[in-house]
Amino acid sequence: MCLLISTVGAAASSASQPSLYEGVRTAVVSGNSQVIAVSANGNLAYVGSGTDVAIVNLNTGQTVTRIPLHQSPQGFALSRNGTQLYVVADLEQDEGGGATYSDGGSVVRVDLATSSVASRVNFPFSLTTAIAATTNRVYVANDGSIIGINTATFKVAEKITVPDGPNYLATSVKGSTLYGETGFGSGAGIQNGSYFYAVNTVSRRVTTTVQGHFAPSSLTVVSADRVAVSYDGSGVAAGNPSLQLLNSAGKVTAIFQGTGGAGGAAIPASGNVAYVDITTSEIAVVDLRTLKEIATMQLGSGGFLGPGPIAISENGKRICLIDDSVGSQETMQIVSMNPAGVPAP
Repeated sequence: MCLLISTVGAAASSASQPSLYEGVRTAVVSGNSQVIAVSANGNLAYVGSGTDVAIVNLNTGQTVTRIPLHQSPQGFALSRNGTQLYVVADLEQDEGGGATYSDGGSVVRVDLATSSVASRVNFPFSLTTAIAATTNRVYVANDGSIIGINTATFKVAEKITVPDGPNYLATSVKGSTLYGETGFGSGAGIQNGSYFYAVNTVSRRVTTTVQGHFAPSSLTVVSADRVAVSYDGSGVAAGNPSLQLLNSAGKVTAIFQGTGGAGGAAIPASGNVAYVDITTSEIAVVDLRTLKEIATMQLGSGGFLGPGPIAISENGKRICLIDDSVGSQETMQIVSMNPAGVPAP
């Protein structure tokens, strides 16, 4: 698979931009997955693989180890110090004929030093795919509440009632605010829309509730007062955005209108740029100061089935996404960025 880089609004050529990106590397991981995370230094990827977590060396493209969970991973969150991987998982039971049903959810703590399951909290009900972590809490959700788990004891510490269970969670840098985005039309109180809300984690109260009209595909905290939400292209309004910036009150402050719905957006810790998975073979590089597209990463004609999850290392030098166009296996397209980053707008 080839990687072509073009700069929007400029006559770009491979000769004039020889070192923007190091290229694409491919690793094949067995199993069906839409869950991926990347280590802070960009050397490792964590991939949901059946009922396991596969750890992949991104420099060699080889699977280092597989950690059995005995449940299907639905979402990942790395601890702030990078030593723990928190997993929201679903216990699927076989009904026969290829059909399954959920027999409850779990939150699993994986110790990355030993590559083993260190703790687990089981619930008699299903959890959504949402998960986020602070220094002392892991947050997950069910249909009507957000559940906080103490990271030291790994026991439930609190439950916070919310308008509808979020599919996406993100926390502020200091952990005092928790942001949630529900799925599109997923709850009884939602009529053809979704909810964005903010929760004060100290008072455990919802401080902001805003109803939207699009189906979200990712939620990321950009700065102390900005949150980025990507959308998958479905919704009740024409001309749906690919990405929006919201302030802490839920007001839209800027919109990026891509060429289609976004499978997700990956934003490094610097918060200056977003990589938006907008088509089956294209990632838009968006300047978050202006929400203008400044470059396009074209992943050739490998044949993605559609925009999907995308993850980035904290240092912004490694991007991972999952291509499920290779049958029963997932091919991760690994983009390694050099320190120069993206072209200036």
